[in-house]
Amino acid sequence: MSGPVDTGRVNSIKDTNRKPFRIMALDGGGVRAIIQATILRKLQKDFPNIVSEVDMFAGASAGSIVSAAMCNGLTPDQTYQMWMDTAPKIFTGGIAKTVVTLDGTVGASYDAETLSGLLVGTVGNKTLGELDKKIMIPSFHVDPPPLAGTKRWHPQYFHNFPGSKWSDLPLVEAVLRSAAAPTYFPIRDGFVDGGTFANNPSLAAVSTALSNGIKLEDIVVFSISTGSNPKFISKSQYGSGNWGLVEWGPHIVDLLLDSTTESLDYTCRCLLQNQYMRLDPVLPKEIKLDDAGELSTLVDMAEAVDLEETKTWLSQYWKTDSKEKEENRNPEKPVGKGWCSIQ
Repeated sequence: MSGPVDTGRVNSIKDTNRKPFRIMALDGGGVRAIIQATILRKLQKDFPNIVSEVDMFAGASAGSIVSAAMCNGLTPDQTYQMWMDTAPKIFTGGIAKTVVTLDGTVGASYDAETLSGLLVGTVGNKTLGELDKKIMIPSFHVDPPPLAGTKRWHPQYFHNFPGSKWSDLPLVEAVLRSAAAPTYFPIRDGFVDGGTFANNPSLAAVSTALSNGIKLEDIVVFSISTGSNPKFISKSQYGSGNWGLVEWGPHIVDLLLDSTTESLDYTCRCLLQNQYMRLDPVLPKEIKLDDAGELSTLVDMAEAVDLEETKTWLSQYWKTDSKEKEENRNPEKPVGKGWCSIQ
């Protein structure tokens, strides 16, 4: 778990009466997004308004599914149940699909129809511009129109701030474009998974907010990952280090994704300091993003995450009332707990 960095910013939102601009940023990670829903439903017991008070959601890939659901009014409990019910269906290709694609070697392992149906059932046909809250969903455009005569792939950020050219884009379409993970799902209208460059969408969300007039000193970001796989390459594996494509092949995608995610985390911590909180629990074992059979393991792991530091941060920087603060109005509500520092 990565918490805030205490660097002594004197103009912190914590020490003022300013209303923070609250961003909830949710990583991609396939079935592991159940971790986010589980953590949020735990936190909502102490902070009933944690989701309703969000000013801007940001979600990449599977995180865009969770973001879209909650941006459309689903509670963490409802989002949790949605994911538990549908994740096994989304990540089921069937024997015929496995044979035709040679187990994902010559075609996407899954089609997007089940996912599309889930999204339509959850958010309907709303466009980005019809949402009550701000949202930012990253994707990567592999087949863009030529710019100044040159055709070149590039990141794309779908958002609904005033003047956005994407305001009329259906929310479902933005999510499908962000969740089109290479080898797992087909390319969607020339777009692939936003997690290829912004699996932790926090920095993209902050940049989007800044470019639309939100002041840095007012921004607070609560970032939740889908868990980090305990991966590394030991000396016994790399030997002399003289690796080529064959040796790097099984590792290169995870290496690039993890290194990008960590670098984005570092940048956000430097920019926002204590106004940035990230939960990034380490998984008990390597769990692939399409392994729906591990849902119960992921839920158990998320239930065991220590949230004491997070609760204190939410009270101080997110500035949301906990049930502890509401106790005078409703004595039946339980009390939140205190601070736990980290390195």
